[in-house]
Amino acid sequence: MSLKRKYGLLASSAAVALLLAACAGDSDTDTDTGTDNGGTEADGGDVVGVDSGFPETLENDGEAVEDATLRIALVAESAFPGIFSTEYYSINSDSQVMGPMLGSVLVSDENFQWTSGGAADMEFDKEANIVRLTLQEGVLWHDGVEVTVDDIVFTHEIIGSPDYDGVRYGGDFENIKGMPEFKAGEADSISGLVQVSDYELEIHYEEPLGVNVYQAGGP
Repeated sequence: MSLKRKYGLLASSAAVALLLAACAGDSDTDTDTGTDNGGTEADGGDVVGVDSGFPETLENDGEAVEDATLRIALVAESAFPGIFSTEYYSINSDSQVMGPMLGSVLVSDENFQWTSGGAADMEFDKEANIVRLTLQEGVLWHDGVEVTVDDIVFTHEIIGSPDYDGVRYGGDFENIKGMPEFKAGEADSISGLVQVSDYELEIHYEEPLGVNVYQAGGP
């Protein structure tokens, strides 16, 4: 599969923000009850799954059908809100529906450590509290427009906007230099996001990054 085809399904600028803070702010604040699979909460908050009778996975080796409609059924306690925006969704069922339409910017190895080989590579400067991101050239949005550092910055600006009322903003965003001032409406840009080029971005943090930020399964 070519690079253009592989990443041509990126459907939201938030997919590019799955870098550090975005994924870290994601799981801490999701309000999902954990019962989208039809399960119920047991003592201690654990979820007891209920067999829905449907297979968990389905593979089809046939040819792709053009201009077709995909219908998805979810076993859940209530109808999902249908907020198909990674910046704003708060229920896991919305995330499940969006998942197949979003490409991955970073990839992890078998130990859940971020590694090279995805749409972007990431390096850490632990002494300076800086993350350096390098995008591959030729990574496209679904409409054929190339992904650049501007898209990553724009996504951070959405979540850091004074008008943002979603659940993604949290301490990991707050740790980016200049983000508190941008959030308060005191700055027109986020000083900690330094655009080296169209494909290179430095993210400067105030405090040292926790160990989890180096892992794909971080907070």
